[in-house]
Amino acid sequence: MKHFILSAILVATIFLVSCNEDDPIPVPIKINFASTEAGISGTTTEVEVTVVFSRSVENAGTLGLILNSGNLNYGDDADFYTDLTESTSSYSLDYTAGAESISFTVTAGSGLNIEQDETISFTIAEMADDEFSVGENGTIEITFGENFIAESGQVTLDAGGSEFTQQAYFDFSKNTQTTVDKYSWDLGFYSGSDNRVTVNNAANVMARVLDVTDLAAVSADDTLGFAAVMSVPNYDPSAGASVWIDDQSGDLSLTAFGEISATSDDAKVFIIKRDGEDRNWKKVRVYSTESGYTLEFADIDSEEFTTAEISKNASFNFVHFDLDNGEVTTIPEKASWDIVYGTYALRYPFGAAAIPYGFKDYILINRNDTQVAVVTELEYSAFAKTDVDGLEFSTNTDAIGAEWRAGGGPTSGPAVYEDRFFVLKDSQGNHYKIQFLSLTDASGERGYTDLQFELL
Repeated sequence: MKHFILSAILVATIFLVSCNEDDPIPVPIKINFASTEAGISGTTTEVEVTVVFSRSVENAGTLGLILNSGNLNYGDDADFYTDLTESTSSYSLDYTAGAESISFTVTAGSGLNIEQDETISFTIAEMADDEFSVGENGTIEITFGENFIAESGQVTLDAGGSEFTQQAYFDFSKNTQTTVDKYSWDLGFYSGSDNRVTVNNAANVMARVLDVTDLAAVSADDTLGFAAVMSVPNYDPSAGASVWIDDQSGDLSLTAFGEISATSDDAKVFIIKRDGEDRNWKKVRVYSTESGYTLEFADIDSEEFTTAEISKNASFNFVHFDLDNGEVTTIPEKASWDIVYGTYALRYPFGAAAIPYGFKDYILINRNDTQVAVVTELEYSAFAKTDVDGLEFSTNTDAIGAEWRAGGGPTSGPAVYEDRFFVLKDSQGNHYKIQFLSLTDASGERGYTDLQFELL
């Protein structure tokens, strides 16, 4: 009998241990604000606040937020208001099953009138559900001021995850991020003194010139074989495909379109290759006008075409155009971003020639009076404004590019370089030191890059 009881206890013990080994306690989902600072000023009257989950949530639910309004009053006719659901003691934000992030908006009220900077904060409320826990970035401070400049912060740049479906524009001085569907535009029309047109390298758009000036005369027969070579990547340098995208340096003399004709008679037809769902190829012609550009475009086999008059806009580097939907206004104004993160097609050196090759986790800087230097000799924590002297700054748009991370290989994944950081001088003359912390989220998914920055 004793032998039977001991055997039963032993079997039960083994069973329980096996259950524990097979059913580990799941790691709670961390909840953080995407950045810990934001600002509202006379020129930026609204800010989007994003809360990120360390992995997608299984079920729909509600997140509680605690507001500390400081010296400001809540209400659309007072100092500020939000689009949150309001209760007597707190605010809440709903999320859906499968969500990886949720956002709400804080807007300056019509009654805002301050003589000095004022700050409010939102804190993520602890949740009773053990599935969640609040992370280190559980509070965000929003400063109201005419001349708000972010002094430091940490942000997750969001390119849409491993599919890299969007471009993330970030403004260090305002600590604000704007995400844009990377397939939302095809061509960019330069608003500066030169007449130049760019293609959307982020979406692998390509432009190939034909020795023809009559748009109606071009048909599918003129593009036979194009699909085999107009692709990113194209590993055959003899195809010359790299010239069908723009150079990553930002040099406008090295665009796929080249110099834009000043007359309709001399404007040649370009075949536009587009990736993405329901984005068929197009044929276009562009020539300059007194105030901007004339664009003619159509489907490849169409004998009729659409004409668009595009005026330069000094508030933007480029006027962006979607060949399906017209002008696009979702790209931030040139004074409202410093870097953009996502994918980008490069003219990549391949032996003595170059090929078009797409990069993930690629970063461009704003061409609007923005400069970047790389620092490898000093520590990030000790670097001060006095150390800026002697740095070699670059205005090339690929000044950061992929130089902040290793590409990985057969036995290792991509990873952030730990031996360097960057100093960025923005168009207002502010110097920020920038250190990249990771290029994946907590689950290892690419397309979510963490960085920290500090005003010097």
